[in-house]
Amino acid sequence: MRTPSRKTAVCNKFTRILILPTTALALLAFAAKSHAGILLSAESFAVLAGSTVTNTGNTVLNGDLGVFPGTAITGFGPGVVNGSTYPGGAVPQ
Repeated sequence: MRTPSRKTAVCNKFTRILILPTTALALLAFAAKSHAGILLSAESFAVLAGSTVTNTGNTVLNGDLGVFPGTAITGFGPGVVNGSTYPGGAVPQ
């Protein structure tokens, strides 16, 4: 088996130092961009729950509040929802 030449060793080092991290950053950027599209209509929700939302204080939600498949939303007398409230139904689904 031959020993790699100095030129090959330098090229391999260059690959590890520059190309691999650059490729990793490009993949991370692509993943972050494609992941953002998964939320679709859920992006407008500040809180989106499966069964119940219970507020216990002077909470301020900047966005929609929704529950699905449950319908229970309690404690939003002192709390404020700066958006729409969806207790079940097609929108939070």
